[in-house]
Amino acid sequence: MKSTAINPKGLGLAFGLTATVFYIGCVITLAATPHDKAIIFFNSLLHGVDISSILRTSMPIPEMIFGVITTFILAWFAGAMTAVFTTLQSRTNHELCTNSLSCGSPSTNNNNTKRNSTYAT
Repeated sequence: MKSTAINPKGLGLAFGLTATVFYIGCVITLAATPHDKAIIFFNSLLHGVDISSILRTSMPIPEMIFGVITTFILAWFAGAMTAVFTTLQSRTNHELCTNSLSCGSPSTNNNNTKRNSTYAT
């Protein structure tokens, strides 16, 4: 089993850009739909939670820019942490498998089984 490293900066960028696209899509949806239709749409996304009392359709530009930036930063951290944790998990599994005969590819397991059965006879 080979240890795989994921680039934290790359995965962070992917998470950040994806979240930013969703944020901008949300802003466009709010700007393009009437208030009552936006409430129906976002209530359905939130599994029936009533957001009619908190939904506002007008947002100042500086607040929207701040929202885009903070969304990107938080998602970047989520992606970077996911990469780091996944890489650590992969390395831990790799180290465990190098110290054990039961890990590896199916062909390695078959060879170990054959070798063990040869010694047993």
